Amino acid sequence: MTHIEVMQERAVKAFVSWMSSQECTDFLSTLQEITTELNSLIDAVEFHTPVFRKKADELEALLAHYKTLL
Repeated sequence: MTHIEVMQERAVKAFVSWMSSQECTDFLSTLQEITTELNSLIDAVEFHTPVFRKKADELEALLAHYKTLL
């Protein structure tokens, strides 16, 4: 499992937790942490393979979608 896949899994778990409790603060905090980690990872990787870029784009889209639900 890649680092991006781990971040995606964390985002999904945070979403499921939010859906069950409607606790927006923790959900938003987790999304922000993941966004920061993803941006740092993208900046740190010198050569973005097509697979890396696709996974990063998918995670960015997922995070953006979740933020629209708030």
